[in-house]
Amino acid sequence: LYLVDPLVADDGMTVPFGMGGAGKSYLALLTAVLVALPEDEVPNGHLGLDVKRHGPVLYLDYEASRARAQRRVAGILRGLGLDPDNYEDLPIHYWPGQGMPLSTNVYPVRKRYNELEAVLLIVDSLSKACGESLSDQDTVSTYSNAIARIGATASISIAHVTKEEGTKYPFGSVFWHNDPRLTWYIHNLEQESGMGVMAANRKSNDAALVREELGYKFEFSGTDKDEAFAVLVTREDGMEPPVKGDTLTVRMLKLLKLHDEGMTSKEIMNSLDVNSIGQPLATLRKAEPDKAGIVTKDGRNFYRPAVKKEVPKI
Repeated sequence: LYLVDPLVADDGMTVPFGMGGAGKSYLALLTAVLVALPEDEVPNGHLGLDVKRHGPVLYLDYEASRARAQRRVAGILRGLGLDPDNYEDLPIHYWPGQGMPLSTNVYPVRKRYNELEAVLLIVDSLSKACGESLSDQDTVSTYSNAIARIGATASISIAHVTKEEGTKYPFGSVFWHNDPRLTWYIHNLEQESGMGVMAANRKSNDAALVREELGYKFEFSGTDKDEAFAVLVTREDGMEPPVKGDTLTVRMLKLLKLHDEGMTSKEIMNSLDVNSIGQPLATLRKAEPDKAGIVTKDGRNFYRPAVKKEVPKI
């Protein structure tokens, strides 16, 4: 039934869906690490995730560079108490999407998947892997057939959706609900520190729905550009949002500090569940160098740390 119980099916597509910045990619990378590690390296059932088969993972990435993916994997290993230098041959194999729909790239992906004898295929993300109208039945069928032709019996296809598309089906489409074996709605639960990631089971073909949300707290030591970057993950199903008190400006800074890849204004509004960020965004862009602020480039907003003022020597 499962490759990773209860998160990943072993006989069909698993689709985690949610808004940008919800933690879907980090959750997928954590799963990849647990699957790729030798069976005796991590206690069975770690974080409540029971890996049924260990082996190579093929990560088809349309979102991040190979270097960034590797740094994040290294950070997750450090969070597990493992030295990345000892796992340079960890079988998580990066494959750049290069903007090509998966349906036109089946042969080389299938060849690589079979060469690796992979047990899991991860696609990040669906919208770029499909390249067509996402809500159409033909698009869903074409993508599902591509996964089947590759031979990936266990796969994770990450869906970045908008607030308007709802929380019940990926992309608000019943077709994306019908084809996968498992779907999970992933949402971010704001925390005073770290990133709270909640997973709500929306579909399960072969077992009863998981009624309670699964909770994972990701705490970051530095950013994924730092040499000693580490990601500590704990299982916290009962997470609660912090008592409201931070201003919107502070909440925006805390959110962007967790997303080194930057976020669009719409992604920020969706993550913080607000309708407007115009005023605090303008304030943070004008912040003095000795105060934390925001830099905007190519439509994405990035956290800018404060620079300490030099005190003149007397």
